[in-house]
Amino acid sequence: MLARFIGWVQRRQLYAGQQIERPWPKNLLEEDRSFFAKNQKYELPPSWLLQLREVSLYWDGVAFHGLQLYPETLILPDRPTHNWRGLLHMHLRLRRQKLSATSQYLLIHDAWSEPYYHWMVDALPRLLAIRSKLPELLAELVLILPAHYQSDYHYQTLQALGVHNVQRIQPKTRYVVPRLLAPGRLSRVASYNPQVMRDLRQLLWEKFPLLPQADLGDRIYISRERATRRKVLNESEVTAYLREQGFAIVQLECYGFTEQASIMARARCLVSIHGAGLTNMLFMVPGSKVLELQMKDDGTNHYYYTLAADLGIGYYYQFCQPNDHTLTVQDADLLVDVAKMAQVVQQMLAGHNT
Repeated sequence: MLARFIGWVQRRQLYAGQQIERPWPKNLLEEDRSFFAKNQKYELPPSWLLQLREVSLYWDGVAFHGLQLYPETLILPDRPTHNWRGLLHMHLRLRRQKLSATSQYLLIHDAWSEPYYHWMVDALPRLLAIRSKLPELLAELVLILPAHYQSDYHYQTLQALGVHNVQRIQPKTRYVVPRLLAPGRLSRVASYNPQVMRDLRQLLWEKFPLLPQADLGDRIYISRERATRRKVLNESEVTAYLREQGFAIVQLECYGFTEQASIMARARCLVSIHGAGLTNMLFMVPGSKVLELQMKDDGTNHYYYTLAADLGIGYYYQFCQPNDHTLTVQDADLLVDVAKMAQVVQQMLAGHNT
């Protein structure tokens, strides 16, 4: 049940809808066109800002009034994560905490926002929308965030975007917020508003200048050697070839957020398996190149093709064999055909000046 006319609510358009047509991958094979076609053209819907009064809020970012949800606060607006029974449980069984009536609060997160990718490309653009559209309010707003959002990248980016006041919230509590601003998602999952992403990149460049100690060159391979899943099974062969081509082999876990930003801002060619490390193309300049090593699925895991296209970065891909065909893109380890990868890398490097 979706709360469209329940409680006090005002809606204001943040960005108009638009038709997006993305460039195809640079090394597209005709047999793979259908995989990318569903995201090569995209109708970006309008995005909205909700102004709510006396609204209930759960830790996962879902706002509701009575037993009805506000769809703009859902990850997927047409797929509510709580039914009326769940909302009734929150009203009757959860601890109730009312936030200060003298503060105006801001909501930018949802249940997926804590990990690096979703924080950078879903949550921060919503914050940037407020910074851009309502700059006079930002200094006074109190950002609502779950208590476990404690990573370096959370703190660093919030400071960069001008957030100084944060209200931490806990699970198993229903919060009553007297005054809440809630910008909805600026696009569906794994897609983006291109101009907002470019504006975010520009802001990140300004706030995180290059560090001299974080210069690994302009060819970077991001390794997931320390990860527990989604690894390159024959990574020693992959990295041996890439080293010959002048690539630095990087484990991002060894660097803080500001160092990662500096490393990636210098990169002009990036290679990595599908994963959050590719989110760092957000720091790369237009005209840079990215190669994603990935498992071929039904085309739903297109996160980095669309991100590269919307940032003006040349996108290359290589489909690799998974160790277990029953696993998803998010879990499968991959075996990379190094000879095929070498062909793609040479394509990437053609015309690349070192």
